[in-house]
Amino acid sequence: MLSATELYNTFCEIMDAGDEMSAQKFLTDNLNSFPEDFRDNVVLCFFEEALRKSTDEEEALSADGTALQTLKKVAKEKTSLGTTNA
Repeated sequence: MLSATELYNTFCEIMDAGDEMSAQKFLTDNLNSFPEDFRDNVVLCFFEEALRKSTDEEEALSADGTALQTLKKVAKEKTSLGTTNA
């Protein structure tokens, strides 16, 4: 088992390499090796990231839905005006 200093140094090396996926894997693989207060912070960060991604996806879907509704309205108006070409 690595010491807290060794864990921290290894994590910093991974982060310096810019490999976010490896950093996440390292943290999850070694989560129980870190002090409890650090574990709590890591779990909170993962939760916040998941929530942020979920919100971003919902907003993107909402924006796509709004755009689609607008296009449908424009197509309907063009049809009612007898215009079929843009």
